Amino acid sequence: MTNPFQSLLDIQREHFLSDATRSYEWRLDQLDRMERMAERFKAPVFKTGVGASSRWVRVPLPPPQY
Repeated sequence: MTNPFQSLLDIQREHFLSDATRSYEWRLDQLDRMERMAERFKAPVFKTGVGASSRWVRVPLPPPQY
């Protein structure tokens, strides 16, 4: 026995899986994440940007070997 509404259910399933039904809050969260990721890529690359190394940071000497 076939379901007379199967084609309608298939259309609704495709629409649901297409992310068109995501909430407004979810979309805002995704935009915020994309903005933070874009800002991270604008940051100076390690040791190539201005101020990449701080002069006041000191690496401690290794402990003496006995």
